[in-house]
Amino acid sequence: MAQVKTKRNIPNIKIEDAKIIFKNFQGKQDKYNREGSRDFSVIIFDPEMAEDLKADGWNIKPYEPKRDEFRTEEPQHILRVSVRFDVAPPKIVLMSEGDIHNRIRLNESSVDQLDELRFVRADVAISPYQWKAGGDSGVKAYLKTLYVIVEEPETDEFEHLYDEEFPEN
Repeated sequence: MAQVKTKRNIPNIKIEDAKIIFKNFQGKQDKYNREGSRDFSVIIFDPEMAEDLKADGWNIKPYEPKRDEFRTEEPQHILRVSVRFDVAPPKIVLMSEGDIHNRIRLNESSVDQLDELRFVRADVAISPYQWKAGGDSGVKAYLKTLYVIVEEPETDEFEHLYDEEFPEN
């Protein structure tokens, strides 16, 4: 009698102060992405964590950072994370570094603004989806929760005119 493999209990991944790169919250088509496919990658700095995730079936890829701020002595890896709103919408909360108490909950129509913003801090929870097709199997990463603090935008030469109610003529 053949043994039937059952799905393993693979826990969510939780990364505090995550470094997020290759943002495509808009789902814009490019050479690495098809139209409508929203995603981003998170850097896995801990080689042991990367190996553990790989062993569980997550699609972990080696990463050679081009920016000095992400370079470390240890080899790095990335995990591509899909952002989907059709099945189980993720919780995405945006805050500005100048006022982290003012929290804005983003949804499918507002999440694309994250592509243009510079992240100061991101805390992310990623849900696993175990798949099997043909003879292959693995674990696909889906965004569950994202709290992000973004850089305060620079003020411009006219902003002070609009700090208070605009005077009527």
